[in-house]
Amino acid sequence: MPQIEKPDDLHSIANLIRFFCVCTTIASMMEISQKRLAVNLTESLCALIWQTLHLAKTLSFTDTSMKMGNLSVNGLPEK
Repeated sequence: MPQIEKPDDLHSIANLIRFFCVCTTIASMMEISQKRLAVNLTESLCALIWQTLHLAKTLSFTDTSMKMGNLSVNGLPEK
């Protein structure tokens, strides 16, 4: 096993350990942020779907079918 010959080696080893700790801390924080982002996006998507379904329920089907019945290929009302 090689001996540590210089105090600078100890300083370098300590810096590498600190760097490793900082990297693992950042990685875990990024993982938490990704999970939070996924949860927020999922909640937003669910809210948007719920609003869309609620809006679809409030529309009257007969109003839509009456409007569609007035359309024609040439732009003239059908009889």
